Amino acid sequence: MDFEKCLIDKVTQTGNIDFLLSSGIRENHFTKEENKKIFSFMVDHFRKYKVSPSLETMRTEFKDHLFELNTESLEYLTDKFLTQVKRVYAMTAIRELAEIVDDDKLAPDIDSLFLEKSRELATIIPKSTFSKFSDMERRIQEYETGINYSNNIEMGIPVFDFITSGIQPHEYVTIAGASGIGKSTLAQWILFNAWMQGKTPMYISLEMEAKALFRKWDTMLMNFEYNRLKRQTLREKDLERWKKKAEEISNLKNDIIVMDNVNGATVDRIYAELVRFRPDILCIDYISLMDTNRSAGSQLWEKIMYLTQQLKQTSRTLNIPIIGVAQTNRSGYQDGARIDNIAFSNSIVQDSDIVLGLHADEEMREQHRMEVRLIKNRDGETTNADLLWNMKTMEFAPWKEAYAFIDSPNKIDGEV
Repeated sequence: MDFEKCLIDKVTQTGNIDFLLSSGIRENHFTKEENKKIFSFMVDHFRKYKVSPSLETMRTEFKDHLFELNTESLEYLTDKFLTQVKRVYAMTAIRELAEIVDDDKLAPDIDSLFLEKSRELATIIPKSTFSKFSDMERRIQEYETGINYSNNIEMGIPVFDFITSGIQPHEYVTIAGASGIGKSTLAQWILFNAWMQGKTPMYISLEMEAKALFRKWDTMLMNFEYNRLKRQTLREKDLERWKKKAEEISNLKNDIIVMDNVNGATVDRIYAELVRFRPDILCIDYISLMDTNRSAGSQLWEKIMYLTQQLKQTSRTLNIPIIGVAQTNRSGYQDGARIDNIAFSNSIVQDSDIVLGLHADEEMREQHRMEVRLIKNRDGETTNADLLWNMKTMEFAPWKEAYAFIDSPNKIDGEV
């Protein structure tokens, strides 16, 4: 049975083009040009007049198409059509992969290409979920068992974690700020907190090398002087403490995964790596350095819009939160990150569930103080928080006034 034609005829007969749209069906899912044109006409008519075109209108517009009566249910034909779409795509993908296997230049990356194709197949039909208000008993059960919060990741900023209940598995988060203010450091701090909670974070760096990233994480854990580590002049006692800690960490089940020098950092590649490693949270630094295909558009704002939308969808599909690092425009140097000065595209704010912004003036820098702004919280209120921001020892904590007069908070708490 030609389910593509049967579905077109059935929708023409019933006038339920809205059902196909809500099922995620789009024009590019049809293989025959005639069916594409019919579907596109019905969609345009529905959007303009708020009703589906009548059968008489369709017969007038498409005189060469034989609209046949079909007694099968629309739901049945839709399911069969979607299966057919996936089957056609899968067969095309298999043929393309078979050709790649014989290509000496592409064969070494065959594993990544397989994963990329799987992402395309998994997302070729956008999935929708339906919930009902009457499912109140189920929601009460989830509340009592704490099931809604078991996979949330705390950011390490108490006031933000209280308001947001941590980063949730489906969320897309943006960290924004002026160049050099500490966006990547905040991202690393959040991932470090995830690791401390027994999670396995992943960091895809399109700018920094893995060696530099691990220097910061080692310092966050050990709190020795970062510059001494970088210059390889650690004190003997710090080196011994580091060696003992290394033994403990080698036996842990969770880890921190870093990928740097990533060629072709497309959304498909990101999806493939998430499927491969299954981390609990991912950070991409920077979003603007990612690659896009031609269909995303030629302007930078078009590419950023495509990337944020696709990464948001990837997060929801795989249930893995994603953090994207973004820049502010020039006003961000003076005023700090605001919802209206994030560079390149408004979609960064629109697609994000949480937006964190950074601000520090000269006096704050001298005090090792950073204002972190919860600029957007899709599921609650917003606020600001001041943090100790000691880059010398990678110590970050809720701000206390006494921190303005010392180099390390450990001295306040009586630690050596």
